[in-house]
Amino acid sequence: MLGKPIAHSLSPVIHNAGYAAAGLTGWSYTRIECAAAELPDLVAGLGPEWAGLSVTMPGKEAALTVAAEVSPVAAAVGAANTLVRRPDGTWYADNTDVTGMVDVLTSAGGASAPRVVSGAAGAGTPSGAGGLGEVSGRGDRGVDTGAGRLGLVSGVRDLGVESGGVGPGSPSGGGPGTVSGIGGPGAVSDAGGAVSALGAGGAVTGLGAGAAAAVVGAGATVTVLGAGGTARAALAAAARLGATGVTVVARRRAAVDELAPVATALGLALTAAPWADAVALTDVDLLISTVPKGAADELAGVVRWRPTTVLFDAIYDPWPTPLAASAAAVGCPVVSGLDLLLAQAVGQFEQFTGVPAPRAAMAAALTAARVD
Repeated sequence: MLGKPIAHSLSPVIHNAGYAAAGLTGWSYTRIECAAAELPDLVAGLGPEWAGLSVTMPGKEAALTVAAEVSPVAAAVGAANTLVRRPDGTWYADNTDVTGMVDVLTSAGGASAPRVVSGAAGAGTPSGAGGLGEVSGRGDRGVDTGAGRLGLVSGVRDLGVESGGVGPGSPSGGGPGTVSGIGGPGAVSDAGGAVSALGAGGAVTGLGAGAAAAVVGAGATVTVLGAGGTARAALAAAARLGATGVTVVARRRAAVDELAPVATALGLALTAAPWADAVALTDVDLLISTVPKGAADELAGVVRWRPTTVLFDAIYDPWPTPLAASAAAVGCPVVSGLDLLLAQAVGQFEQFTGVPAPRAAMAAALTAARVD
């Protein structure tokens, strides 16, 4: 795990439980504290035993600079949280926060046809969930497993879009950030575990069993609270879920303006709104809160929820937040940052190892760690 600070991360618990359940002896997952400026030299010094790196803040932009190939979605949002070692020793950069968010929101809201940001095939947008940041060490499987590892999850065709190439680096018609195609119902077939394990009746969140009629899909109305790094992933997830426009509510207009290139790359219409308008802008199909702990607490007592609104609150400690509790009280489906943490870990596991993730074992380990 590359990032700073990282001592609090639960990701090693999740990944190491997955390695054990999958019988991957010799594999390990650990933390390396690393500032953004230190990342390029650190990555350059890693040996072939490293299968992949997960990158959390503040190194997600720096991760793009060390990659020989960047996925279209990572290019569009300007950040990568996953680096996968390729057979030739170079690195492939992806942003699997986005696919993880799509997975958990799809499960919560019933969407069945996410759109895909396409532009490259081969090691393109993965169909799995995506990452919040760590490092995976490879044991006895060796470098020659790299081709199979990438092949298992690569290619935008996994999400229902035809592309022009099949190998790593093969070009297709669009450029980074071009939004094209409709994914089929199978595009997020793994999503159910991400929410059901920790959301709908789960021991960790205890929320998420909301209205079955809630739908997050084509034409959905979306509001994002906050305009930081997580908001970038939220915009990309909204685009994949079929939204054509997103309203971003923030205290600083300049922060929203910095998201404009991302929205343009994703084909989204971006509307900026001041924080004073936040309550009025919660009457939407999907509300994504990316603000820090406590920042949205003031909204909890004044929002008039409609039961079909899906809420994603990126916070998971403490949980539930006042905002999440107020939404759950009226039957809204609620997804937490912990649901995303699991979903992104599943996706990174599969990219790193090339084998299906033992999701149940990983979820159980996360639940146990939270209870402890």
